[in-house]
Amino acid sequence: MAIKLKFLLAFIIFFQLNYGVFGQTVFGKMDAKMPISTVGAIKKKLDTKRSFDASFETKIVDICKVKGCWATVDFGGEDVDIRFWKDGFTLPAKELNKNIIFQGQVKKVILDIDTQKEIAREDGLSEVEISKINKPKVEYQLIAKGIKVK
Repeated sequence: MAIKLKFLLAFIIFFQLNYGVFGQTVFGKMDAKMPISTVGAIKKKLDTKRSFDASFETKIVDICKVKGCWATVDFGGEDVDIRFWKDGFTLPAKELNKNIIFQGQVKKVILDIDTQKEIAREDGLSEVEISKINKPKVEYQLIAKGIKVK
């Protein structure tokens, strides 16, 4: 039994390193039931639905250089951070500036003024900068269940 487990783990690591597939998709193909959407279509759907599973193609613009625990992607002209579902996988820094197919949950969150000011204080912004916060802010959150590097 231990030999089978070691073989399976070696296969998974080989697959990830050689085929650029990370997350749930290590065990098979991307979810065929989930068509690849455009970011524009996803944002439009987020106007009426706050959260749903989606798949889209984008470019990685930044990756955590310590252990690959987060990435930032282009989400229709704005940079949005990706977190990895249940911290179940990481993304190597060598994948920076590559195109990916993201598959996971997309969410639209509206931060009210008080929450933004609280975050700004925690980030150490000056009171002058904090006083400039005067309207709610839309923020997108991406939680990847699987990523395929193209």
